[in-house]
Amino acid sequence: MHERTSRAMARLLFVACCAMPTLLTLAVIIVCRSPWYHRSEIRALESKLEIRTGLDFQIGDFHRAAPDRIELSDVQLRHPETGRPVLDLYRVTWQRNDQGTVIRIVQPKLHHDQISAAWYLIHDRYLCQSQHTQSPTTILVDGLTVGDFTFRDIDAQIVPHPQTVEVIASAVPASGNGIDDVIEATVMRDRSGVLPSTNWWINTNTAQLPCRVLNDFIPWMKRLGDSAQFAGMMALETGLDDMVVDLSGARFSDIDLATFAENLPHRMGGTAEIRFDRCVLQSDQRHDIAGQITCDGGGFIAATLLTPLADQFGVQIDPQWARQRDVGFDRFSAWFEINGRSMQATGNCNRLETYLPPDVLASVGGRPILMLPPTGPLDSAALAYLAAPLQSPMVPLTQATRPILKWLQPGAPEINGGSPAARLSRIRSLDDSSPAAISQPR
Repeated sequence: MHERTSRAMARLLFVACCAMPTLLTLAVIIVCRSPWYHRSEIRALESKLEIRTGLDFQIGDFHRAAPDRIELSDVQLRHPETGRPVLDLYRVTWQRNDQGTVIRIVQPKLHHDQISAAWYLIHDRYLCQSQHTQSPTTILVDGLTVGDFTFRDIDAQIVPHPQTVEVIASAVPASGNGIDDVIEATVMRDRSGVLPSTNWWINTNTAQLPCRVLNDFIPWMKRLGDSAQFAGMMALETGLDDMVVDLSGARFSDIDLATFAENLPHRMGGTAEIRFDRCVLQSDQRHDIAGQITCDGGGFIAATLLTPLADQFGVQIDPQWARQRDVGFDRFSAWFEINGRSMQATGNCNRLETYLPPDVLASVGGRPILMLPPTGPLDSAALAYLAAPLQSPMVPLTQATRPILKWLQPGAPEINGGSPAARLSRIRSLDDSSPAAISQPR
């Protein structure tokens, strides 16, 4: 080959095999480093996550530190319909290794009124889809804030099994100091039955969990007030046509009676505590409950509540307090047991003040003012009289009429002599078995 031809071929090979690939590599690097390409990657990742989670994603920045490691910062999850923020994440690191996937989340903030949306993300879009839970996953959370409550550390393990997937989590409140202050939770998705079911358990050990954290997820906890605390164990088991809630050994403290009575016809005040020795609630109303309610810091109940207490439970009252608009007390304590359709109750203030006689329901200055002797088996529906206005009409309640009452509200006929004094005339006195002598209004 001629020397000039050889040089030309050498130059051509240099351009084709060296210069061109180098220029292409530089071009790719420049394009990949450009802001518009970086933003397009973020949009593609947001779209992928939205399809997978069902929530809107807004990612501030994205960095691929390694082929198997992704870092996201300033992430916000929003509800797709309302646009309200659900979860804010300062930084998220996702990494896959031989043992599974590790997700580290730094300073997340969960909006407490969107806990149900967060549960939907975890449960419906993740645990209920087996293709997402085929390999173990570890989630490490640093500084989770729910409303105004903060968990210092959270460690969750997602462990797949042939027929189930299990989430085992532990959390340390910001105020926790020792090992006993760890809140433990387990969620299990069981696919072995005819229909899959989800069961979960929570144990606070010695820590206390503010009930307001779960207000959006468990609406009835709003009735306990903003200061209410939960401690102990709680379990929820769901079946094909049944749901069982187990609160045995649980304790609800700092219950605001004024908030609890907001939707009741009788006013109450004070701070109470409820302890359950056993508490199994079933959707078919076969409940088994035993525990005690205590108000140790003083409070009051409206005099209008005395009539149903006397009629349904045989409560007796000191005559001098029967004429009051509100009955104030220093101590209030009662033991109760509900088993299906029957219930029993008795006062036990002598547990708080040992010098008091048995069966004291409430006391002032060391003197009994309300007595609740042990009741025989009563119809558990007697509790409904405490929540119903005194003028409420009697309506038949059966499995057949229950759906009707959801749509139709019975009227409230006027009752003659409906003043508080007239209603209290039926209350038994502590001095004798005759009704308290209260004159009728003129």
